[in-house]
Amino acid sequence: MMKSQYNNIVADYEFWVKFDHWDIEQICSLLLGYNPLYLNHQFIKEQENLRVANEFVPIIEEYKKMHQLVIDAVRSGSIKPHETPIKCYKWAVKKELPIFTEFRNTIESIGKAPKVEHNTYNNPKRNKQLYKIVLSMAIKYKYNPDSAKNPSTAKFRDAIERAGLEIDDNTIRDVVNKSYDLFSDKIDHSIFRN
Repeated sequence: MMKSQYNNIVADYEFWVKFDHWDIEQICSLLLGYNPLYLNHQFIKEQENLRVANEFVPIIEEYKKMHQLVIDAVRSGSIKPHETPIKCYKWAVKKELPIFTEFRNTIESIGKAPKVEHNTYNNPKRNKQLYKIVLSMAIKYKYNPDSAKNPSTAKFRDAIERAGLEIDDNTIRDVVNKSYDLFSDKIDHSIFRN
């Protein structure tokens, strides 16, 4: 893939949602966030014929897994081999596949999709990792799970405001408490008492 093609590998959803339907290759590439003009079976065959490990191996593996999911969905009748972008979106949401922000926003902006109230990247494993990060920050900010009013809340808010963002104290408490609750059976509680 030439450098100019590499720059164009990211999907332009505003262009692709104008199509009446996507074929199987397009569905696979677009649900993964890639431009199907560049990430397709021909590209994959070319890369496999090189028989050299390169930066595209993880992308190719990701595509192959998505291809299997889509083929299974076509065989089961969940989606058609030529499907509308909105139905592809709804299928991905139903399957709890990662939904790229650009894809979600484009579909919702054309008014054909219901607003989906979930994380843009709705992946339970990834969400759990994010809660671990929050918990590690709570430890750094000396969060006390037994305290009704935590001084760590102000430290979180200050850090977020320094980044130019806004958040309210209740949201901080809710997220930190959820992080603590998720892992309370796996952590050494003495680290919160110091």
